[in-house]
Amino acid sequence: MLLLHGLGATGDVWDGLTGLLGRTAWTVPDLPGHGGSPRLPGYTYAAVADAVAGLVDPRGTVIIGHSFGGVIGL
Repeated sequence: MLLLHGLGATGDVWDGLTGLLGRTAWTVPDLPGHGGSPRLPGYTYAAVADAVAGLVDPRGTVIIGHSFGGVIGL
């Protein structure tokens, strides 16, 4: 699973859910410019999506996004 937070938040918003996922494989990045992640030179939906694209396993990844993270996931 790839969990993407909303605009202005960090991956910490998923702490309650990740505790319930147990041994399920999950990744919770801070999107660019949020939390500990570096900024991008320019922000578009495509640029942010490209920044996290390497976290998607081509064999199958469930993407869960909240608000802005949902748009990026799409």
